[in-house]
Amino acid sequence: MNERNGLTLVGFLFTMVAGQLIVSRVLRYMRRTNPIPSISPDPQIQGQWEELIRHPDANGNWVGNCERIVFFVVLFLGEWQAVGVWLAFKVAAKWEAWSHMAFVPDDFAKADPVLYAIARRRWAAQGYGTFVVGTVLNGILAGAGVLIAKYAEW
Repeated sequence: MNERNGLTLVGFLFTMVAGQLIVSRVLRYMRRTNPIPSISPDPQIQGQWEELIRHPDANGNWVGNCERIVFFVVLFLGEWQAVGVWLAFKVAAKWEAWSHMAFVPDDFAKADPVLYAIARRRWAAQGYGTFVVGTVLNGILAGAGVLIAKYAEW
């Protein structure tokens, strides 16, 4: 393995390891500091609500890992337009998920309508915030990894 290939590997590993250490922690911190409020004093209804809004961290980790790989490769190759294609794909996929798969009935059983509206708004804001911040952090880390791969000296 020549020196440049070694630096490429170091840059790639930096991107992936830093992503694992930083991004998921930042996103968990964001969710913790912007909690989704309760919608009902009824423990059964509240339990169902909490089950519904629980964030699927494992799925997010897979998406984040794929995103870091995509960003690293396209930035390394200088194919900036591919970043736009990835972002368009990601927004379209998220739009579909938010529009259909995460649908919650407007009249959630026995929930206080005002508390329910506040909770749904906070849930949407939390989802949007982690979506954007996670994407930006992955791009920054991939960019840093590419800088290491292309410009670092042993």
